[in-house]
Order: sequence, then structure tokens, then C-alpha cells
Amino acid sequence: MEQLGTYDKFQADLLAKFLRRMADTPEGDGTMLDNTIVLFGCSNSATHVNRN
Repeated sequence: MEQLGTYDKFQADLLAKFLRRMADTPEGDGTMLDNTIVLFGCSNSATHVNRN
């Protein structure tokens, strides 16, 4: 589980960097992030069990 936590943090850090760059990019009356919908999820077959 520790490795999974490390990987999840890595993914979250990448997303944060991406969102910061969008927030710093001017677009129209605001920023690119202001005009964007962001969805984030994961599909980890090592920990996900879909039995029901």
C-alpha cells in the first residue's frame, strides 16, 4: 500500500502542476482554468474489486 500511496502522490503532484499552469495562463477575462472543467480519476486494478 505504501507504493500505491507514493504513486497516488506522484499523480496528484502532476495534476497540481497542470492546474497551476492553467491558472497562470491568461484567457479572455480570466484564466484558462476559469474556462475549463477538469475531471480526475483513476483505475487501479490492483486495489479495485468489482464483485457487486
